[in-house]
Amino acid sequence: MPMFRLRCSAEIGRTFRKGNVMNDCERIVAYCREHGSITQMEATRELGNTRLGARIWDLKNKFGYEVEDIWETATDRFGDPTRYKRYFVKDKTQ
Repeated sequence: MPMFRLRCSAEIGRTFRKGNVMNDCERIVAYCREHGSITQMEATRELGNTRLGARIWDLKNKFGYEVEDIWETATDRFGDPTRYKRYFVKDKTQ
């Protein structure tokens, strides 16, 4: 599976800090713009982020993004049902 191509702040139109280095929040916004949503597993595999819930909180409460979430159900590797959240990052609220 190809890795997600990361873009700098100027390309995604948001500035979270100075410089061209993307932080976790910028990566999450860019990933959601390209793929539509993100789960914890996708954040870990594609972005190396193991604290998606904390970064979603930052996006909502520090940076003013509207974030929706839904619970999804799947089967884990042992055949047991498991639940997880899928997050949808919308544009900033005014």
